[in-house]
Amino acid sequence: MPNTEKIIETKVKAFAKDISKFLSDKRAAKIATLTKAGDAEADKKLVKVRFKYSSGKGSILRSPEQQAIYVSDGTSWTCAGSHMVDKARHVLMMYAPAGKKEKASWKLSEAFGSKDHHFVTLSDLKKKWKTLMSTHGLKNHKGGDGMGGGDEFHFELPDSKVPHSDKRVQACLVHYAKITRLEGRKKNSKFEGGSWKTSLKPHLQAAEKEKQKLDDAERIAELKKLQFDGSAVGKQTLMSGASKSGTSVGKPFPDIDVPGPYDTGAAKTKKVTSGNAFVWDSLARSIFEKLGLAETKGFDVKLSCGIDYNIVTYENLSQTFLTGLTPKCVLVYNTPVARAMGMSVSVASNVKLAKSGSEPAGTVVFTFEMKSPTDTEKGTITFDIKGATVKATTKVK
Repeated sequence: MPNTEKIIETKVKAFAKDISKFLSDKRAAKIATLTKAGDAEADKKLVKVRFKYSSGKGSILRSPEQQAIYVSDGTSWTCAGSHMVDKARHVLMMYAPAGKKEKASWKLSEAFGSKDHHFVTLSDLKKKWKTLMSTHGLKNHKGGDGMGGGDEFHFELPDSKVPHSDKRVQACLVHYAKITRLEGRKKNSKFEGGSWKTSLKPHLQAAEKEKQKLDDAERIAELKKLQFDGSAVGKQTLMSGASKSGTSVGKPFPDIDVPGPYDTGAAKTKKVTSGNAFVWDSLARSIFEKLGLAETKGFDVKLSCGIDYNIVTYENLSQTFLTGLTPKCVLVYNTPVARAMGMSVSVASNVKLAKSGSEPAGTVVFTFEMKSPTDTEKGTITFDIKGATVKATTKVK
């Protein structure tokens, strides 16, 4: 198998030597002509130009990833370049304006022309360039003959382009999509809109989809850092001197929810219900049972109180929220003297979500007072809330 690295290097070095000799001869001829015409300082008035083999990293073998970077930078427009198979090289133009030191230059129009300080026109240079490329078996960056526009100092071996099906080409396309969509490098619109458009499209779509995922993840991470506070605080009366059985449902306390428009993501709601009761029997209960005026082993008064609420979690937020906190009580009289009795119930909520907390917590307290002809009973039914967990207790004073 031929050593293509050595072949292309040898050919381009020979080309650089021959084109430089051509220029040197042309400059010497013009100096001779000017000197013969009486200009003793002709040498100082003419530009100096030569070409040398470039050993820079951009001139030699490129990995698919390196090629993608050159495409992004706008110095290449292909993912199938001959550099990827080590069959391409560059030359470097060393240019010195009249009377100045030489330096690398890419401006052919400065070095060649028909002005007094020039010794070769650009047209004559291109003619010789094409002849020497043919002599040394070299092609331009488009695989054609002569100086290639857009990448004038590029040379490659004939038929050295990489097939589009080659895995290196696909790796270049993938990397180009990655660095331009995910890593913020420049986009090469000429490359993206040209002959590579169809091959590049699926890789760009995949990279853009991945970028969206990363952006979404970053946005959600920032949302999860947000901390809100809120409170479901208030008082209300559910019953006042009630002497008949019945149900009283209070108004919902204020919601503890996300304030304002945020991208919370999908919401999940969990219904929470809890209840507890106070049961009372009068001293005359046993007498009423014997007389058949009351149900055996029954009760005189039963007060059942409870709460319903929703625990809400959002896909993009870290805290838990509480909505729809509603109190209710059911009063049942099972005594013939109910008309002489009265039940009063009030409820106070003190449930809060702190910015430093993860879930709402606090208490809902029902305070009751029952009056009968013989005595008065007072007590509380308390619901201790921590997120979706509720502990209920009843106390009689």
